[in-house]
Parts: sequence; C-alpha cells; structure tokens
Amino acid sequence: MSTNRTIPGYWRTTAFTVVYLLFELVFNARLLDIAGTVPNQDDLHDIEVFGRSLSGIGASLILWRTLGERRKSFSVPLLLLVILLVAPGVYWGQKFLVDYLVNRATAQERKNASYLAAVSAATLRHAAELKGLNLSDANYGSPEGKAFFALFPALAFSSPGVIEKLDSQMDTLMLRALRKEVGPPEYVYNTYYVPMTNEIRVLYNSEYLPSTRMLGDPSKLRERAWTDFQYQLARQHINPKTASRFVHDQVVRQLNQRNIRVPDDWALDDKEGFMNALPRGSSAQEVFSKEASRILGFPSSLPPGLSWERFARHLDIQRLIRMKIKSKVPDLDVGREPVDLDASFAAFSTKIYSPGVTRAAHEKVQALRRDSKTYEIQGSNYELGRSAMHAVLVPPLALLFSLFFGLANIIGLVIGLLPIAGRLALAVRCAAFVAILTVPFMLVNPITQSTVYRHLEERVAIGGRPVAWALRWVAQTAPPSLPIYVRHRPSLKLE
Repeated sequence: MSTNRTIPGYWRTTAFTVVYLLFELVFNARLLDIAGTVPNQDDLHDIEVFGRSLSGIGASLILWRTLGERRKSFSVPLLLLVILLVAPGVYWGQKFLVDYLVNRATAQERKNASYLAAVSAATLRHAAELKGLNLSDANYGSPEGKAFFALFPALAFSSPGVIEKLDSQMDTLMLRALRKEVGPPEYVYNTYYVPMTNEIRVLYNSEYLPSTRMLGDPSKLRERAWTDFQYQLARQHINPKTASRFVHDQVVRQLNQRNIRVPDDWALDDKEGFMNALPRGSSAQEVFSKEASRILGFPSSLPPGLSWERFARHLDIQRLIRMKIKSKVPDLDVGREPVDLDASFAAFSTKIYSPGVTRAAHEKVQALRRDSKTYEIQGSNYELGRSAMHAVLVPPLALLFSLFFGLANIIGLVIGLLPIAGRLALAVRCAAFVAILTVPFMLVNPITQSTVYRHLEERVAIGGRPVAWALRWVAQTAPPSLPIYVRHRPSLKLE
C-alpha cells in the first residue's frame, strides 16, 4: 500500500509543517499574553500583520500537501508557487474582512466599542469586577483568563443591552481604573512629586539665584550681551572680520530692531561700540529674559529677584510643573489652581492627587459619552472609535484563524505519519476535522462555565448563534497552547 511517507519529498513537507507549527504556537501564546494586558495600537497592528502572514503560510502548506499527494511529489518549486498564489490572497482577505467590519460600523457601534475598551482595560487592572466570573489574582493570567479577555469585547459588543448597563457604572469604573493606572498617592508623592519639587528647588538655587544676582553688576550684564551676540554670529557662520557688506548691513539692521543703536559703519568686532550702543534701562531685563528662557527651556517672562514662594507660584514655573507632571503621570490632571511645591503628603493627597485623578476620570467619561455624531467620520471621536473597533475584532479573529490553520496542519501532519492511504486517509481526515470542531465544546473550562460568560453568550446568540459558537470554540481551544509554549520556551529558545 502506497502512503504519503513513500512520496518523494515527504519529510520535507513534514519539516516545513513542524517549523510553521512552532511559529503558530509562539504567535498563539503571544496573542494570549497581549490579551492578558492592556494592548496598545502598535501591539494590535503587530499581531494583526504577523497573524495574517502566518495564516497565509498555513493555508499554503495545506494546499501544497494536498497537491503533493495527488502529484506524488512534494517539490519546493511547487511550494513556492503555492505560497505566491495563496498567501497574498489569505493575507489580504483577512485584512479586507477586518477593514470591512470596521468601516461598516455605525457611529453608535464605534461609541460602544470605546466603552468596551475602557471596561476591558479597567477589568485587567483589577479596577472593575465582572460579577459571576471567578477571576482571582492567580487566574487573571491563566490561559483561560487570557482567552476570555481576548474575546470579552467581542462578546459584550454582540450582546444587546450590555452597553446601557455599563454606562451607569462608568464614572466609578473609570475612577478606579485611573487610580490603578496612576498608582496610590504614597507612590506618586514619593516617586514623582518629591523628586520634581527637589529638581525645581535646585533650579532656583543653582540657576535662578546666580542669574538674578548678576543684575547687581551692570558690567557682567553687558559682557553677557556681547557674548550672546558673538554666539549668534557663530551660529550663523558669520566671521566679523570677513563678512560681506550685505551681511554686515543685515546684522546692523537686526541690532537696531533690538534697540541696540549701532552706527551704519560700525565694525562687527567692535566690542566698545557695541557696549556703548546697549540701552541703559531695559538691557538688564532683556538679558535676564534670555537667561530665564534658557533655564526653563521655553520662552519666559520670569523676572529677577523673586523669593522662593513667589518663584514657585509664577506662571512660567507653574507651566514647568505641569509639563513635568504630564510627562511622568499623564492621567493626573492638576487643574488650573497653582500647584504647591511645599505640600506635605496629606496636603498632596487631598489637594492634588484626589482632585487630579477625579478630574481626569470625569474628562475621559465625558469624552466617551459625547453624542454619537462625534464618532462619525470627521467627528472628534472617530479615530478613538475606529481604534476601539480594531481592538474588539482583531484578537478573536486572529485567534480563530491561527487555531484553524494550525489544527488543520496538525491533522495533515499526523495523517501523513499513519500507514494509511486512499479512502481510508480521506475518512480519517474528515473525522479529524469533525473532532477539532466538536471536541473543544466538551472540554472543561472554568471561564466558559461561569455565570457572566453564559449570560453574554445567551445575549450574543440572540443576534446569531453561529457567532456565539465561534467565540466559544476559540475560548475552549486557545488556552491549551499557552502552557505548551511556556513549558518548551527555554529548550526551544522561542520568543
């Protein structure tokens, strides 16, 4: 009896399939890892592109194996031809499917997706609880828990009435989520606030005070003005001794515009003439403004001679404070009132931290609750809603295609190793496909047996039972890949 193992090149197709399955295993586990965190758009784009590419390779291997069995030869040229013809079609077909579903979404659906993205992120940060779902700290990161979070937005999105229930809890949920994201007040105070106040105090003592003392010595100010002028010439690659008449006249005009009235025949290297032309009254403030701008890193009107208290409350210093806080803790809205740089922990917690997090949470909720029209094309929330739709669709679809093509190749690989051929091989292959479509529904999974999952599944089934079945199949089939990946990653060096 002729079997696949007797066909020339059989072990070649076996090797290619094993390599593909290793990549598919890594991708599937990585996708679950990302789903168990709060993915950003870069993460989603990466898994989308890599997943589509793998699906194209998987489909090509299936067709190559089928054609090779009929042609009695598993040749590499045939594989390359199949990949060139099939892989791009599968890749762009999946992209078209996602883009079609995203683009056909209504403004209200984009708004709903934004709500679900916020709820999913809050749940992953342990800021929200899904009643009826047993997710302790231990099993948040379990394969079943990660698979659930990959599917949760799609489940809830397809469940009528869920968004309305979430809206009533969104204020509390968002506040808890931001508190988790920002960190407790003690952490923010010691990690960000105290070092920031120390930085500004050092800036006051080592930069501002020496500069403001310089105002007491007019000669130093005039020397600084001359130094600054020479620096400007050097930056413009102007040599005072060899500059053309045109360049000379241009520099003189610029100085006159700055109220430094040098004569038309003044030489660019004439220091004494420059000093005599400096204005007597405003030169100090002009020079200090440049110095303050250098110290702060942006144009400043900071005057000299301020005490620490007045310095700390000056508008430019408050602007610097907000810039530093925004760069370190973007979700802490310090509002418009002056930030106290000498606040104790208690004052920081009650006057800065709590109001700041509350304001930020309120602004985020208000942004979500804007009229559906803002989620239409050209609307202010369109990109937010579109990104959220991607977050709803990409993980479940990527898992679905990954699992399907991976399992289909496993079936082909196993059947090829068995000493069977002809109709018997076809019958075994059909039975195996039936098994991979049905056996996952019989597996024990604490997530899909939970009250909340069953409730969501019942709501999804109202709109279409096939969608509910597909999501359950993914939820039941995906988890086993993660422990396999984790167990063999050290020996296979898979990352």
